[in-house]
Amino acid sequence: MTMKAREYLEKHIDKIKKENEDDVATYALSIRILDEFHHEMVEITQKRGIKTIGEMLDVIDSQNQKWNALERRIEQSGFAPVLKKNGFRDAMLKMIQEESEAQQAAREG
Repeated sequence: MTMKAREYLEKHIDKIKKENEDDVATYALSIRILDEFHHEMVEITQKRGIKTIGEMLDVIDSQNQKWNALERRIEQSGFAPVLKKNGFRDAMLKMIQEESEAQQAAREG
């Protein structure tokens, strides 16, 4: 099920309020939200039958826009930053790069 940024904020607002002063808890919350966004991205790619890297990048861009909207909503609510702007895109591109490097090493190995 895909959610809007507002729905993510509503889902996590109590955790954001509670964990806003604890850096470790804030980091854990950002990882939890990243994981939810990633699972949602996988669901979208499966439903759409994504086959090309361009299509995948479009999904990443769409999820990243929602990530940034959630990041702005959190800050507009008066809380310290929980998410980094463009953090979803950065994490997914890093994951793609690491997977590509692992596949290259396996082919060479």
